[in-house]
Amino acid sequence: MSASTTALDQEFAETIDSLFQDADSILIVNPEPDVFKTTVLTAVSFDGKPPDIQVLASADVLKASLEDFILASQVTVFFAE
Repeated sequence: MSASTTALDQEFAETIDSLFQDADSILIVNPEPDVFKTTVLTAVSFDGKPPDIQVLASADVLKASLEDFILASQVTVFFAE
C-alpha cells in the first residue's frame, strides 16, 4: 500500500467521522467493499454515539465483509447494538 493510498484512506475516514458528527441517521446504498469497511471501522471507533446507520448492499459486499475476520467481528458488534 502506497503512502498516497494510506493518506486517501485516512482522509475518507475523517470525512465519514465528520458525517457521523453532523447526522442523526445515514443510509448507505450500494457501497463498494472498501467504503463499507471504512464506514464500519469508523463507526466502531467513533467517539460518542454514532448515528443510526442503514446499509443496502449487494450480497457480494456483505459476504466479503464476513471473510475478513476483524471486519466481521466489528460488523457483528456494531449492528447488534
